[in-house]
Amino acid sequence: SNITTLISPIILYVISGELVKGFAGPLMIGLLSSMIGALIVTRVIFMWVVEKGLLKKLHTTRIIPDKVFDILSKAPAFIIASVVVTIISFATLAVKGKDGSLGIDCRGGGRVDVVLAPGKDIPDSEPDDLIRTLRQPVTQEAPKGADIGTYFIQRKSDPATGSTNVSIRCEKDSGSVIDEAIKRKWTDGTVSGTSVATVGSVIGSETMLSSIWALGIALVAIFIYLMFRFEFAFALAAIVALFHDVLMVPGLCVLFGQEMSIIHVGALLTIAGYSINDTIVVFDRIRETI
Repeated sequence: SNITTLISPIILYVISGELVKGFAGPLMIGLLSSMIGALIVTRVIFMWVVEKGLLKKLHTTRIIPDKVFDILSKAPAFIIASVVVTIISFATLAVKGKDGSLGIDCRGGGRVDVVLAPGKDIPDSEPDDLIRTLRQPVTQEAPKGADIGTYFIQRKSDPATGSTNVSIRCEKDSGSVIDEAIKRKWTDGTVSGTSVATVGSVIGSETMLSSIWALGIALVAIFIYLMFRFEFAFALAAIVALFHDVLMVPGLCVLFGQEMSIIHVGALLTIAGYSINDTIVVFDRIRETI
C-alpha cells in the first residue's frame, strides 16, 4: 500500500512545477518516515522489550466482536448514494462556474501592500476587523456594493529597513477600497506607505496542466503496478475508487461555501495518496480470504 501511495507523489515531484513539489515532497517524507517507523523502529523497540523481559505476555482488546457484516447486500444503496453525491458535486461546479468556484489563488485578483514604519506594528486582527466591514464600489449590478469577498493577510519583515510589510491578497475590485480604508484608519504614522496592484493567479494554467498530466501518469503507473501485484479487476476498482474520492471533493467544498485555493490543491493531493493506500489495505485483506 505504501508503494502505491509513493508512486503518485514521486511522479508529481518529478514532472510538476515548484508549487506542486511543495506538496509532493512532504508527502513523500511523511510516507517514508511512517514506513521506517513501522518496519524498523517499532520492531527494534519490541524486540528490545522482549529480550529484557519487560514484556512476557501480550494482551489485546477485542473491540469489534467476531461477526459477519453483510456489507455487499447494501452495495446498491451505497452505490446510488455515491453516484448522487458525485452528480451534486459536478452540478455545483457547473452552476457556480469559474468565478464562483475558484478562489483568488486560482483566478488572480488584487494585492494591497502596506509598509509599516520602523518600530511600528499592527496585529492581524485589526486590518481583519476593518476589511470585514467594507464593501466593493457601487455598480449597476450591485447598487449597495458587493461583499468585499475573499482576502488573505500575510506579513514579512524587511531586514534592510527593519520595517514590516503587510500584504493583503483580495478580489480585483476590492484592492482600492481596502487601500483607502487603511489610509483613513492609520493616520498616526504607523503606516509609512501603501500600494495597490493587480496580481495573477498563484496556480497558473501551465502549473495546472502539468499537474494534471503528472497525476494522469501517476494513475497509469499505479494501475500497471496493481495489475501485476494483484489482478486487472483489483487495479480497475482501485483507480475508479481513487477518481471517485478525488473528483467529488471540489464540488462539495464549493457547495458548502468554500472557494478552491492553493490549500485545496494540497488537500486533493493528500486524498489521492491516502485513498489508494486504504484501498490496497482492504484488497490485501480480501485476497487473504480468497
